[in-house]
Amino acid sequence: MLPWSNRLVHEILTKKPFCTMLGAIQEFISREGEYKHIERAPQILIKLGKLKEGEEDAGKEQGTKFKLSNSTKMESDALMWGDKLVLRGLLFHGFHGAKPEERKLGQKFLVDVDAWMDLKVAGKSDDLSDTVSYTDIYRIAKEVLEGSPHNLLESVAQKIAITTLKNLQQISAVRVKVGKPHVAVRGPVDYLGVEILRRRSDLTD
Repeated sequence: MLPWSNRLVHEILTKKPFCTMLGAIQEFISREGEYKHIERAPQILIKLGKLKEGEEDAGKEQGTKFKLSNSTKMESDALMWGDKLVLRGLLFHGFHGAKPEERKLGQKFLVDVDAWMDLKVAGKSDDLSDTVSYTDIYRIAKEVLEGSPHNLLESVAQKIAITTLKNLQQISAVRVKVGKPHVAVRGPVDYLGVEILRRRSDLTD
């Protein structure tokens, strides 16, 4: 069996019918990053007495369908739990916006960036050349925010994300959040803004 807690296995197998149990085990395997073990879910059920010998092929078929239909979910899980560089609370003055006063007077913009890449090598070597410098990402955000004006925050975030992916080949995906702290709304607000996620595959779109 896979090395997860007996309590979790007991909870999954005593409270769910077969199809749900199989999916629940596979989902747990995916969440833990042990994707290579997904097709072992039927064998796990056999060992636990929840699936009879001979029903294994049906389980395998179900497992294959799960693996194919959840490839996007696995990618999302990898992003959620994978290594990344984090930049928070970047503050710039820019002239972005659709209103004339925004283009004339400008305003402050808040930026957060998450940049996914494998940091294992850098973690072992302790060498800057094995990673991406935070300042490279900061510089991209600064150049976009303090550069040519855009009408929409969506466009600002898009340019930061795509430029980051194009300039820094080690990065596989990037999440960019751009916010306006000073907005004309009736009521208290920290900021209003947008958040986007772009993968390297988006460069071909």
